[in-house]
Amino acid sequence: MNTERAQEVLDKKDVDVLIATTPENVYYSSGLFSLSHWLLRGTQVFIILTRDDLEPVVVMPRSDVDLFADLPSRVKKENVRAYGRFFFSCNEDESKSELTDAEKEILDIISEPKDPIKILLNTLKEKNMDKGTIAIDERNITPKMFSSLKEGTNAEIVEGYSIFQEIRMVKTQEEIKRLKTSFEITEKAIFKCLEKAKEGISEKELAQEFERIIHEYGGTPVLTVIGFGRRSALPNVQPSTKKLRKGEVIRFDVGCRYKWYYSDMSRIASCGEPPQKYQDYYDAVVKGEEEALKEIKSGVTASHIFETAVKTVRERIPHFERHHTGHGIGIELYDPPLIAENETVLEENMVLCIEPPYYELGFAGVQVEDAIVVKKNGYDLITKSSREIHRIW
Repeated sequence: MNTERAQEVLDKKDVDVLIATTPENVYYSSGLFSLSHWLLRGTQVFIILTRDDLEPVVVMPRSDVDLFADLPSRVKKENVRAYGRFFFSCNEDESKSELTDAEKEILDIISEPKDPIKILLNTLKEKNMDKGTIAIDERNITPKMFSSLKEGTNAEIVEGYSIFQEIRMVKTQEEIKRLKTSFEITEKAIFKCLEKAKEGISEKELAQEFERIIHEYGGTPVLTVIGFGRRSALPNVQPSTKKLRKGEVIRFDVGCRYKWYYSDMSRIASCGEPPQKYQDYYDAVVKGEEEALKEIKSGVTASHIFETAVKTVRERIPHFERHHTGHGIGIELYDPPLIAENETVLEENMVLCIEPPYYELGFAGVQVEDAIVVKKNGYDLITKSSREIHRIW
């Protein structure tokens, strides 16, 4: 977590307590992974932070306390509050001293058979956090829970998801390191799987090879949009049994997750030479991205980058339309800012994906997407591979 930025944002918004509820914000603010939270809809985990010290206090299901004990996080044992019913046993014939430290912690954490909101309210009172202004990430609680929180404290309760977004926009060096690795894995997988690409291969076969390589390099596949020929014009195309033919393009819009941080990039290949129309359109899209990249630096608005990309592509594709030409990326695939008609000012150490794609139904999808780190007077490029169309012969 970018604690320095969090302190600045909480001071600016005059928020005393910030509570995470979504899996992404829980992990971001504490380093805590709860399997039930990610997989079972309705499971509640709360991370409570005060602007005084930002030391996380967690309310989590008893069933997942083994993950707290077994995996590294920023949470101290004395700051864990568990709820719900789940049973761990210890062999009575063996001394507890023979258990590992993690196993002892699991047994030491006491759970209360109350609902998570009651535990949250009790914890706020116990820690003297139930005054002032409390911002709660509203994206993973029900309206009833929000009302219960308002009724159960003396604090002003406000929505907090946008506060987390503002904090997360600027990355720490550890986050940038993870993002670079995530993109490196994806980039390697694109060009490694293309070694198997040939006329007659299906979209599914190529996608399976891509995902196998992602796993081989230590990532988790999360975005595998791979389409051939006219199917490449479907923005979210899912790999099918469609086979590659001579003259068709392959559009990769792909990514993985590494230590919970995403990658999202695009490259184009072709089976032999692509049609001249495709090459012309591709050159226009690449030029749009390149001109947008030239404008990136701390202090520039997102709308300026957007307008530069769109204007440049329209010089060669006059009918080009686009609602955004990029986005932030991090612990979510789309972190703010969106590179669109908004006045968000770029800041140093934002990580952005820049893309001005064009989709023409009945023809093809034309796309290039690269990742960068915003710097004071420019940017550092994360994606390193050539933007040329990769020919398969």
